[in-house]
Amino acid sequence: HPVAIAGGGRGGDHLVAAEICPDSGELAVLDLALCFCARSQISDKDGVAILGTPGGSRIISMLLLAVLGLSEEQPLEALVSAPRLHHQYLPDQIEFEPEALTPSQVEALGAMGHRLQPLEHGYGNMQAIYWDRRANRVDAASDPRGIGSSVVSPAPGSILQR
Repeated sequence: HPVAIAGGGRGGDHLVAAEICPDSGELAVLDLALCFCARSQISDKDGVAILGTPGGSRIISMLLLAVLGLSEEQPLEALVSAPRLHHQYLPDQIEFEPEALTPSQVEALGAMGHRLQPLEHGYGNMQAIYWDRRANRVDAASDPRGIGSSVVSPAPGSILQR
């Protein structure tokens, strides 16, 4: 049972975890490799969204931002292309893409003691699919930062609309 998890493992793509061993009570430090790509499925009565992206320790932040966008009914293109920010315990700083934060937000966060790290380039390569159950329609979007494109092509005889 890990008691603490923090970023900052080898090459930035690992998490460091501390765990108390149940038998001896000693503290063990673990170096956990991160998944380099993850997908999430979110569904409710109105539809099903499938979101996926590579990104190591930033995957969780990217998926969280996309799920928040879904909750605000943003179009898929907006979910995959929105400017991103990321924070994890180690290093204790907020990384943010150009236009992810306004100058006043950067100033306010700095005044609260947060360390901010502006990034010159975007990160991630999010792909999104959404099935709108009400309209029986499938849409898809591909992150403009990455590679690939999205195409919805129903199988012959399918009842789904695109």
